[in-house]
Amino acid sequence: MEYLLLSQFGLLILFAWFIMAIVGAVILEPHGRAGQGVAWGFFFGPVGLIAAVIIRANLDREKSDNATRELLRHALATREQEMTRAVVAALAAHLAKETEPPIAVGVAPPAHPPPPPVTPPPRSYEEIMADEPKRPPRRFR
Repeated sequence: MEYLLLSQFGLLILFAWFIMAIVGAVILEPHGRAGQGVAWGFFFGPVGLIAAVIIRANLDREKSDNATRELLRHALATREQEMTRAVVAALAAHLAKETEPPIAVGVAPPAHPPPPPVTPPPRSYEEIMADEPKRPPRRFR
């Protein structure tokens, strides 16, 4: 009689472990890892189900991160193309402005070029030393 109860209890535990294997497969099936879910659920039971949930959360986060990374990469590439177009347009406008001949509007160009700027002559050592403030004498050597 005692052997019969033990075997019934053993079958119940085995049945529960098969259920956990199925639940583990269902948890990881959206990511194509149903076999891994079966292994976690069957071999480790409730702890395996917790591990399967953690694995699924990591896979979901990784998938989300990859999608965000791809979206940012596309946005940066688009922004780079827009900036390149703007720089090319600005450069083309600048070059077009430089190559056009000046239009005379009744203003005559200056007769003589402007004089060069006047630079002061170099100062002597004595003049430089006279301008510097006097330092107090050193008391300690």
